[in-house]
Amino acid sequence: MSPCRIPTEKNQDMKTNERITLFFAALTVAACAHEDAAEGLDGGENAASETETGESGEESSSTDQTTTDTGEPEGVCGDGVVDPGEQCDLGDGVNDNTAACKLDCTLQVCGDGFKGASEGCDDGNTVDGDGCSSTCVLDSCGDGRVNPGEECDDGDANNTDECLDNCLDAYCGDGYKHQGVEECDDGNLDNTDLCTNACALAYCGDGFAQAGEDCDDGNVNNEDMCTNSCKLAKCGDGFKQPGEQCDDGNLFEGDGCLSNCVNAYCGDGEVYVGVEACDDENPYLTDDCAQCQVAVCGDGFMHAGVEECDDGNNSNVDACTNACKNKACGDGFLQMGESCDDGNLTAGDGCDSTCHTEFKRVFVTSQVYSGNLGGLAGADALCQARADAANLGGTYKAWLSTNQNSAATRLTHSSSPYKKVDGTLVANDWSDLTDQTLMSPINKTETGADPLSGSCGTYRVWTSTQWDGTISGSDCNGWTTTNNSGDCGRWDQTNSGWTSWSSCGCGNTAPLYCIQQ
Repeated sequence: MSPCRIPTEKNQDMKTNERITLFFAALTVAACAHEDAAEGLDGGENAASETETGESGEESSSTDQTTTDTGEPEGVCGDGVVDPGEQCDLGDGVNDNTAACKLDCTLQVCGDGFKGASEGCDDGNTVDGDGCSSTCVLDSCGDGRVNPGEECDDGDANNTDECLDNCLDAYCGDGYKHQGVEECDDGNLDNTDLCTNACALAYCGDGFAQAGEDCDDGNVNNEDMCTNSCKLAKCGDGFKQPGEQCDDGNLFEGDGCLSNCVNAYCGDGEVYVGVEACDDENPYLTDDCAQCQVAVCGDGFMHAGVEECDDGNNSNVDACTNACKNKACGDGFLQMGESCDDGNLTAGDGCDSTCHTEFKRVFVTSQVYSGNLGGLAGADALCQARADAANLGGTYKAWLSTNQNSAATRLTHSSSPYKKVDGTLVANDWSDLTDQTLMSPINKTETGADPLSGSCGTYRVWTSTQWDGTISGSDCNGWTTTNNSGDCGRWDQTNSGWTSWSSCGCGNTAPLYCIQQ
């Protein structure tokens, strides 16, 4: 007898409550059934032959009950004995398709199509989502599986995640704030409360006018009819809206934007601080306020009863002087047609009463310079600056030559006498000035003082000019360099040496002769 077989004679006397114990033994039997089946493969033919003929070889007669190879009756499902091929057997009246051991003596399992006592359902498969789960539990919202009719099922009762507790996807307006997605959710369609229909907290600029807002146009444009602070646009709010020229947010009239949001302008009657000096709200240019500036000489507008003229420029040599007076001989300004104007009508001082020159002034500059004078133009400018500083009046040029332009061709050949600033006669006219001999040495500066000596030596004056006004030789490369050399005269001489004496290195210094034109 197989070690897995349970003796029949003992089982026949068992009571019903002992059969339950046999159920658990059946689990072991089920495993052993595979072993018995293997043994049957080896001796099945012999066993069958012996059954038919018996050990003596004679054919046996059929009986009502099949016996085992030991001569014992073979078991049947429902006899309360777990026989080979059976997983369990609790006996008639106990085996049931809804019990732990079914009518075919197999164990109740999920997916067998029979709803056991511990199962909520059994649809004969282990597929989820068809109403009965793979664990034989009826599908329901909250079981963690998306069943037919459900949009989602996350198995919890949290209404702030993506799946509500009614197994619907979370959406704006469901009345629950979706964490990390929505700012709020009040479950209504009112955009004028604290939570909009987009489930965002209400704010100025969301496009919906809430309590405390005059308007809300949902943009960031302060120049339309609703400002970014959700206030209705108005003059003085600081934002330039249609119909306004300006809006500086105040009611001050003197800042360029009037209180009616119009740009300040000359003639508005309000003084624009920092721009206008006055504003008399009229267009007249001859009163005390012309073009919103206090009338002054030189503004280009003749102030009636105060000015004779006003040409609005800084020239004293045209028809209207800088004092807003009409030009006249003796006003101190050299006008067209005048050869001089010393500010008086006295004769004998070099400029007569008709503003014609009585003589030309000559002087030695009170300053000394290197040979780099900036060319002839630079030298002329130095002479003019010295004369202007001494208020001599008139035009002055340097007694200076270059290889391209001599003093004789540059300077005016005057028929008037040449005098020093102290009145001492130097020459009667140009011809006398260029005849090799002076009546007096040119030894006074523009101020009447004795000249300074530069590093070229005592008395030396830059000239590069011979007694007749022609070029004498070296000219410091046109008086533009401190290299090479330039010719000099001596201001203490009256013979030709006054203009042509020696040469000097251009890096040294000496004064200039200046001749009135």
